[in-house]
Amino acid sequence: MSAFVIWVLVAAVVFQLPAASALRDGPGSGRDQRTEDYLAGQGLALPPDLRQQVLSRLRLRSRAAIAWGWGGWAAGVAMAVAAQAVGAAHVVPLITLLATALGHATGAIVGLMREVADPLPTAPRVARARATTWREYCDRWDRRAALLSVLATAIACIAALGVWALTPLRPDGGWLVPAAVIAAGVCVGVAEILCLRLAVVLADRPQRAHSDLELAWDDALRSGAVRGVLDVVVGTGLLATLVVLGTSATWLIAPEVRARGMELTALLGLAALLVGLVCWAVILVPWRRGRRVRNPSLGLWRDHDLSASAQGGRAC
Repeated sequence: MSAFVIWVLVAAVVFQLPAASALRDGPGSGRDQRTEDYLAGQGLALPPDLRQQVLSRLRLRSRAAIAWGWGGWAAGVAMAVAAQAVGAAHVVPLITLLATALGHATGAIVGLMREVADPLPTAPRVARARATTWREYCDRWDRRAALLSVLATAIACIAALGVWALTPLRPDGGWLVPAAVIAAGVCVGVAEILCLRLAVVLADRPQRAHSDLELAWDDALRSGAVRGVLDVVVGTGLLATLVVLGTSATWLIAPEVRARGMELTALLGLAALLVGLVCWAVILVPWRRGRRVRNPSLGLWRDHDLSASAQGGRAC
């Protein structure tokens, strides 16, 4: 199997990593049992009249994420085919994975923005006793995983520069090759930072609801949207680490390169692998810990009894 086919398949698999959480919760994804588990895990009553509204919002999220995500993968494959045709095989991993990341991130963001955008325009606007922030819609471990994803992207770029500097025989293209890799890493890092800002914007949007329970579900879905954006940061960080270090590893596998220094290339490859594993562990460990909290927004309702709202439709 050629390296090109391998990277195309890797891109399709990595697409299903944490950044894909935006498409897991909606019925449009064909995962009805997963949707039921998601709803049950929110810790809130869900009467029939409110259930359809919640499912409709989740459907908006999942459809956009799926369509844009696989669209990005297809665009990445097309660009990789073009790069392969013109002989630029060393940038195939970079193009394939980054296009996949861009497509999925765009889809997740579009879906999340649609889902939060004023779903109840006729309901009265809610004035809460105190302003809420994005921190109340996610767990602290979610935030740590997202911030560490940005750091991991930077570390991967530095490691790639080290591999380039020590490689005994560099591929054609000169410094344009590492420049393209670092530029891609910088673009991903900037995109991750913008996503963090988007999480703040999502949390600050006005809320409308007819009852406390409806507002609590809006909080839960808003929490899912904020965490979905953070998941995009996490997934993009995993992809960036893989593609940057994977691309640098391709500089070492050519026989003529290894012939110049077998031990050196082996050490460089091992070092790149270890850096990648450490980066993934640093991201995934806090991310998994954050997922133990199913609905962080329940903290906003710690001193409220929502059972009366579920039975009698008490107004906010």
